[in-house]
Amino acid sequence: MYKETRPVRPFSVPVEFHRALESVRFHMGDQGCEPDSQIVVGPHEEWLRTKPELVLATGETEFTDFKKTLAVGVEESGCDPAALGLVVTAYTKYLRIIDILLRHRLDDLDTLPRTREFAGIHRPAALQASTHGTVIVAYVMLLDDQPPVALKPWRKGTYLAKVGFRLETETAKEMFRPTPLDDDARHRLNLPKSTVRFFSIGEHNPLEPYDESEQPELYVDTDLLTQIDHAASSPVGRALQTQLACDFISGVVLACTARAEELEGATWETLQDSLLGRIIGLIAGSGADAARRNQLITDARSNPARLIALAEDALRVRKTLLDSFSEGS
Repeated sequence: MYKETRPVRPFSVPVEFHRALESVRFHMGDQGCEPDSQIVVGPHEEWLRTKPELVLATGETEFTDFKKTLAVGVEESGCDPAALGLVVTAYTKYLRIIDILLRHRLDDLDTLPRTREFAGIHRPAALQASTHGTVIVAYVMLLDDQPPVALKPWRKGTYLAKVGFRLETETAKEMFRPTPLDDDARHRLNLPKSTVRFFSIGEHNPLEPYDESEQPELYVDTDLLTQIDHAASSPVGRALQTQLACDFISGVVLACTARAEELEGATWETLQDSLLGRIIGLIAGSGADAARRNQLITDARSNPARLIALAEDALRVRKTLLDSFSEGS
């Protein structure tokens, strides 16, 4: 679900702005995402085939009510109508791109479109992030600075109301998400300029429930990530993604060696919700029994190199690497 923090704001906001934004939807093909929720679209190919569409109201009657509600909000806000706008953005952390999908002043509601499609050449870069999805946010905000007045919004970019929509992909629901490695990140991590990838376990405990602690990060060169995203379904793209997944798993397994005492006596029942448990489940497969999974947990403690080798087999690394050489032949 889309989440946001709500800071204490030293001014009141007309409820009409929030009420109007509650009617906004973002569609991916036949799927409609409601405010402050998420939808999951299929893999890379389906994501790029699916038509994104911003829908401010589901029908003309509802759209008339939407505009009337915004107009009442403008009047009650006491702000200059020409300074207020409806702004919709698309953001992807994966590519570090933010696109403005809609920017419309609220003193010109008659020309506001009810829907807007983003297919073909009109599809913004942030809606092409087929491996890690996109966050859409709709705001009512100030488009220009106003004379400062106590207890009233006046700074350009201040939002008076907002709702969010998270568009996930099946790829994004996998075990990890690469973190872009740019020059700033290399400097912060004290890495050489030509470093392509770097694994950081951080404060994460791979033996605890996966969502209850800071997650580890696999940093990958930003330019390489962009190329992978653009060619995700190609043999080379699949090979690189598989290899990165294996790099991530290797980092986690090796991190577990420092927790050998904690692994002593651990079972599948106690670890299945952890990151190591996810890796064990991937290697064992859906049909494995508890004895097989418990043996893999023993390998994580006493023979981590074998567990990494088994992960390569489960990910079919050999096949994807060999297939990458056949491209164009």
